[in-house]
Amino acid sequence: MQRLPKRRRPTKSDALFQPVAPLAARITGLSREAVAQYAPIVEEILRSGSRDVRHIECTLDGLLDFCFFDRALQLYRRLCRHYFDIDPAVTAFYIDAYREMWDSDGEPAAAGAKGKRKAKRDSRPASPSRHKRTKSGTGASS
Repeated sequence: MQRLPKRRRPTKSDALFQPVAPLAARITGLSREAVAQYAPIVEEILRSGSRDVRHIECTLDGLLDFCFFDRALQLYRRLCRHYFDIDPAVTAFYIDAYREMWDSDGEPAAAGAKGKRKAKRDSRPASPSRHKRTKSGTGASS
């Protein structure tokens, strides 16, 4: 017979969490869905040894938004390791982008810190290789 855990008294923080609980559940669900969509793409890139820079960068760009979720971060790291052999400088850009957006080392754990990191991410330039292609006239036009 399985014992049920003791119920504790509701606290003030429980009451504060109640309104955001459904949102947190949706974010978790969306993160799982993103991993389900990106995992086969990353696996195929790695399996085939793809050197398609645009495809790899597009995948890294998409995954970066979900790197708060451990499984997405694992995919991101594996793809960065693969991409490092192709273009170490741009891979360093993606590592820095991750650190700027998600790594809290050296930043205060204040409530506004996440908003500041998100603002930095939104204002970051396109990856160096895409920026070069666009300037030379061979990239996509705006």
